Amino acid sequence: MTIVNPITPLEAFYKRVESTPNKVYLRQPRGARWQEFTWVETQDIVRKLAQKLKDLGINPGDRVAILAKNSAFWFMSDLAIMMVGAVSVPLYPTQTDESMTYVLNHSEAKAIFLGKLDRPMASGVMSDEIIKINMPGSKYESADQQASYTRRSYTQRRNNRSKG
Repeated sequence: MTIVNPITPLEAFYKRVESTPNKVYLRQPRGARWQEFTWVETQDIVRKLAQKLKDLGINPGDRVAILAKNSAFWFMSDLAIMMVGAVSVPLYPTQTDESMTYVLNHSEAKAIFLGKLDRPMASGVMSDEIIKINMPGSKYESADQQASYTRRSYTQRRNNRSKG
């Protein structure tokens, strides 16, 4: 089978935004209710996330990891990484800490999106240099950034740790 004119996932996303902007694209459980995101709302959020990645110094070709369970926020983070031209480095919540450390170091990830996890990570899994961005529900206490997956922009948290 020959595929004629293949398109990227990001191109397919843009086509759906254009053709069905107000149709629900993603649903995310939030407590006892579901939060819905239309195609156009998702595009708005993803563009803001992509801009934040650029503001944090993420450039085309840089690696950005995602460590989270499957969620709407995982998809949005991945689309934002694509939008910047960076490379997604998926990590799985079931991976061992040793495996995560290897992948983060080998990929030279500059940033990581952290989602809600069932177990705490051991200290030292991530280097101090990697930019840590919390997704909603994440309990990672020393994250540098708190991601906002709403129409509002990110809220930056200042970290008073010495880098020295």
